[in-house]
Amino acid sequence: AEFDALLSELSRIEQEHPTLVIPDSPTQRVGGAPREGVERAAHSSVMLSLDNARDDAELQDFDRRARELAEAEVLDYVGELKLDGASLAVRFAGGVLALALTRGDGVRGEVVTPNARTLKTVPLSVTRAALAAAGVPEDFEVRGEVVMPKRAFARLNERQLAAGEEPFANPRNAAAGALRMLDASITADRRLDFYPYLLLEGGAPIFGSHWESLEALDKLRFKVNPHREQLRGVDELSAFRDKWLGRRESLPYEIDGIVFKVDAVALQKQLGATARAPRWAIACKPAAQQAETVVRDIDVHVGRTGAVTPRAILEPVQVGGVTVSLDGSDSSDPEGQTLTYAWSQTAGTTVTLDSATSAAPTFSAPAVATDTTLTFSLVVTDAGGLASTADTVDVTVRTNTAPTANAGTDQRVALGATVTLDGSASTDPQNQTITYSWSQTSGSPTVTLSSTVAAKPTFAAP
Repeated sequence: AEFDALLSELSRIEQEHPTLVIPDSPTQRVGGAPREGVERAAHSSVMLSLDNARDDAELQDFDRRARELAEAEVLDYVGELKLDGASLAVRFAGGVLALALTRGDGVRGEVVTPNARTLKTVPLSVTRAALAAAGVPEDFEVRGEVVMPKRAFARLNERQLAAGEEPFANPRNAAAGALRMLDASITADRRLDFYPYLLLEGGAPIFGSHWESLEALDKLRFKVNPHREQLRGVDELSAFRDKWLGRRESLPYEIDGIVFKVDAVALQKQLGATARAPRWAIACKPAAQQAETVVRDIDVHVGRTGAVTPRAILEPVQVGGVTVSLDGSDSSDPEGQTLTYAWSQTAGTTVTLDSATSAAPTFSAPAVATDTTLTFSLVVTDAGGLASTADTVDVTVRTNTAPTANAGTDQRVALGATVTLDGSASTDPQNQTITYSWSQTSGSPTVTLSSTVAAKPTFAAP
């Protein structure tokens, strides 16, 4: 209440004396007029993805490879929570917020500076004295994760329902969509938080260790996640992972895993990176969530071309933060972590639905008694919820035989072949080309569709 009163007083003074308004005034956080369009800019250095370790064996393999490349018997790491949000890179010039970019394709991102200015956990400026005390230059960059707290997400969906609108599927989609809105006032209304995890100058780390960077960000009053630890050896990595994955339901925000990074920057440079991920960091993902439901009925859908497609009506069930009830599918998240689902053609048959953070959605079903043709719609959905149908593909599941697939009238699928639907690749909202493939083992009732690059596809499945 005191803050609101002071903000109101400051706003009144600035209205009476416009010449006193400065760019980093708290009143300037509220979004102004919507921007005309999307602008992109290059990152200071590539924002890579992280490889995953899903069990003890994969985590131990990561540690072994890192030790071998570093020629060390044991390595020091930093353990952090992997917040489930949207990546953001914020640059400061002369201590003043100058540019904010989404991750984009890792090389170029969308300019979202007006949106970032609305986040109360992103300082509009940092004093020279504070920078000097922390050992940080006046021109620096902070990378981190923008998340929507669980309570803010619950309130947002309450407002959506009260307004007669569809609720958001999960906090991550709501946060990512808000961050990219052309109207920054929507971002301000979402109550987002920014948790930094990297401090750079000219695209490179400022300090000699990752831990020092986090401590410096803390001194600069950024909202650094307190649940971080310095760890030594793979046994301590496993203990940290198990502790926090076991506590994730009690956290005020969603996490989708744990991140471990080699602490020494000199060793990070020595270990290097692959084309997509650093060799000095790994993400430990939680086990996929599963739920069972029942196909209550089969109805028939008539498409715009007159094609008749059977659809399964499922008993609604929650899995991976999404309620699945019709067609056995729902949308993936904005950065390619895709839910996988299963379907059945027989009413009353139990269906297992899996969610997993991979870009290869899988549709599986029990054996079919009769030949059945299924139409899969590929829908590209951006973080703001805008969707467009890219194409459809018909897959015929024949009794005890492999399926055949075609796009339009062009029959060009042999067993194990790669299919570029409709003769061209679909494109996601950030201009990353996506192609899909399917495969089938003779006599097996499994149909697999997968994307070859990080994508945001939605697969609608009967």
